[in-house]
Order: sequence, then C-alpha cells, then structure tokens
Amino acid sequence: MQSFVEDERAFNSCVDARFASLDADRDSRLSYAEMAGELMVLRVREAHFGSDAPASDTELAVLYRALFVRFNRDGHGAVDRHEFHAEMREYHAGSERGGRESGQCGGNGEEILGWKTMTVQTLERSKMEEGAGR
Repeated sequence: MQSFVEDERAFNSCVDARFASLDADRDSRLSYAEMAGELMVLRVREAHFGSDAPASDTELAVLYRALFVRFNRDGHGAVDRHEFHAEMREYHAGSERGGRESGQCGGNGEEILGWKTMTVQTLERSKMEEGAGR
C-alpha cells in the first residue's frame, strides 16, 4: 500500500487545496495572521495540551509564532506554497516512519495538516528549550 506522502498526486492535491483555503487574500503566500487564524479556528487553544487550565494569551502567541517560523523556512515573513509543501511532507514522512498514520485528505483539513500534533510538538520543544535556559 502506498503511503499518503508517496502518492504525489493525492498529497499535492490535498496540500494545494488546504493552502488555497488558508490564503484569504489570494496572494499565494500565508501571512502569520492567516496561519494563526487557522489555529484559532481549529480550537488549538482549547486543546490545553495536557493541562486543565487554558493557555495564556502570551503562551499562545509564542506557540503560534514558533509554528509560523517552522513553516517560514526562508524567514521572509510569509509562507509560500513551496515552504508549506515542504513542511507538510516532512511532518507526514516523519509520522509514517514512526509507524503512525500520517493523515489523509478530507475533513476540515486538520487530518492532512496535523495542526494539533505539530502544535503539541512545538509547545513541548519550547518548554524543553525554556527549561534548558535558552
């Protein structure tokens, strides 16, 4: 059985569709506001990441910025289609190597993007770096 990432046509179609749905101003680039808005819509705030207390606005801002930086590989302040594809491919390929189902096309896009999983990973990484005094 071919993995989701290896099925180039299906993967690219899903990622392109998700990118287009996030690109509110249709400039072929995702701004921080467009990506942060998506995280809010997906109720990342309510996930609490193992805590019963809601995340503070400051913690969410740090988390959303870290996710944006993860996608904005060239540092030019916006995520282009190539960067978006690269991050999605890397995330899903890593999931598949780890023996997890990486996602599929459909639903509200959360399945393909893995936003919540990426957010948890980024939050954990930030907390580890914070604890290490960085």
